[in-house]
Amino acid sequence: MKFRMIGHRGNPSQNPENTIVSFISARNCGVYGIETDIQITADQKIVIFHDEDLKRLTGMRGKISDFPLSELKEINVLDSAQKIPTLEEFLESTGDVTKYIELKTRNEKAERINDGLEKRLHEYFKGNYSDNIYFISFDVEAIRKMKEYDKRYRVGLDIGNETSFIWDSMLKDHIPEFLDLVIPQYDIIKKETRDLEKYAEKIIPWVINSSTDLEKLEEMGIYSFMTDTPCSMKNFIE
Repeated sequence: MKFRMIGHRGNPSQNPENTIVSFISARNCGVYGIETDIQITADQKIVIFHDEDLKRLTGMRGKISDFPLSELKEINVLDSAQKIPTLEEFLESTGDVTKYIELKTRNEKAERINDGLEKRLHEYFKGNYSDNIYFISFDVEAIRKMKEYDKRYRVGLDIGNETSFIWDSMLKDHIPEFLDLVIPQYDIIKKETRDLEKYAEKIIPWVINSSTDLEKLEEMGIYSFMTDTPCSMKNFIE
């Protein structure tokens, strides 16, 4: 079976993460899909940005939700000429690859952020949704809400080291039917001893950046993965 490689925030090993050039670069590396992060601006526009705070990526203070789109569009990302993209720009730049759109509705303290994001996202895709789009989040309530808006939406649950208990409890029984995907941090599953074969098609670990990690996934029967280095990993899957 052939691996399905997904660019995590595009191709951040070679370009500023979550920017148009990063998405195009990932496509040029032959990815199956691209993962990105969305937030909502002060004037209710959906933009692509990972962190709740602007500091790491722009050097500025404040949050995405503090600014209207017009002001955010004046900001450069990681000292480059790249700007913060809109959802529309992301969809245009990624073409026909599969898209994994992460809703940032909780911060690291599990506090609610980006209020209204699910509603705006549904309004945007209402009547314009395709099966190669997945809505994912660490916030199970956010993806439940998307399913309530439209049962056709494909959704996935992100799981990190801080929420690894979800992974453990989930696989004692089964992956809930409403979830199309589970996206666990690789550290959680690399020592897994349980048989994952019956769940394998629903599992996409993040992030896989070495051939050694890829070999481990193959042993588990998992053939989809997210990576920060799609051009390098391409050499190992061809």
